[in-house]
Amino acid sequence: MGVRSLDLKKWTKFLKAKGLVYQYTNGGHEYWDLPNDSLSRPVTFSCHHKEIVIQVIASNLYTMGLLMKDLEEWPGRK
Repeated sequence: MGVRSLDLKKWTKFLKAKGLVYQYTNGGHEYWDLPNDSLSRPVTFSCHHKEIVIQVIASNLYTMGLLMKDLEEWPGRK
């Protein structure tokens, strides 16, 4: 079964595992990017919910150049 949502703490742990770093928070949203700011846009998600929904996950994975499979196979997800 695929990912439907992910705990906020696990999502940020995944981002760190992929080399992203926290940039800043604005209006209840966190912004993350690679250290050299090489993503076309920052990875952005609401930080005032405990879960990140699949639509946000999919959009952020696309921004990172990753597939849902990369998250599903990530050992830290379980």
